Amino acid sequence: MDDGLAPDGDIVGNFAMAGANSVVSIAGTGGAEVVHYDPATGTYGAVIAADTAGGQFYVFGVDPAARTVLVDDVTSTDSVELYDTRTGTLLATVDLSGDTLKGGVVDAARGRADLLVDASTGDDTVLTVSMTTGAVTAVTNSDGGGAARAGSLDNIALDTATGDVYLSSGPGSLLCFGGGTSLATVDPGAGTATVTNAGTRCDTDLAVDPSSGNLVSVSYRAVSVNFAGSSSLVTMPESNPSADSVFPLRTGAPAELAVDPVNHLALVMYELPTTPS
Repeated sequence: MDDGLAPDGDIVGNFAMAGANSVVSIAGTGGAEVVHYDPATGTYGAVIAADTAGGQFYVFGVDPAARTVLVDDVTSTDSVELYDTRTGTLLATVDLSGDTLKGGVVDAARGRADLLVDASTGDDTVLTVSMTTGAVTAVTNSDGGGAARAGSLDNIALDTATGDVYLSSGPGSLLCFGGGTSLATVDPGAGTATVTNAGTRCDTDLAVDPSSGNLVSVSYRAVSVNFAGSSSLVTMPESNPSADSVFPLRTGAPAELAVDPVNHLALVMYELPTTPS
């Protein structure tokens, strides 16, 4: 459980595990860094990117073949950065001026990253970025011609088997006011998107189990901001996502969701221990 304690008492922000190509974002009194990490030994390696002005890096993922990592430096609100993991060289800065970044995934098998943004037009848009050059190679409007309310898609997940990207509506607010049930399926290679209804109005995160063909989300529903609500796990067949199944979990709001596609496990992280209902 305590493998990989960050050096100098730094805090681990997030990470991308890819065997010998794994990287970790850490932050401490000296600033923020993206560093190499060996998951086999729990040891940290050379610095890839650093920001001594403070803040924190968010790692979208790594491309082992291209030897690159795509990161967001939270001190910059209008760009993301592509680094060479061997040399620490900044290869490209992806300009997001006028857009609001909401999330992203790296599809290493296809050498690309897919970023979900609120475009300057107000539309939910997927920007496809080369993990080799940092160039934006495709821009896909993901609202399905108005089938999803503009700006309502908040969660993004990748099907590593097909390369499709899924986007789902967020809860809108802590009590789900303004939430929706739109699910967009985006094919970044073709630049197409289709929208259907799936999930609940309170979904806070989304993941894919590609080997079972299921979408997985977590939801959180509360009746008051003064009392902890309850969370649930939602599974949806990719072939028919409206046929969802909801499984109660525990009291408290989920912080993050991940799926283990080998063992078909949903891993749900909470910021607080469970409390009585």
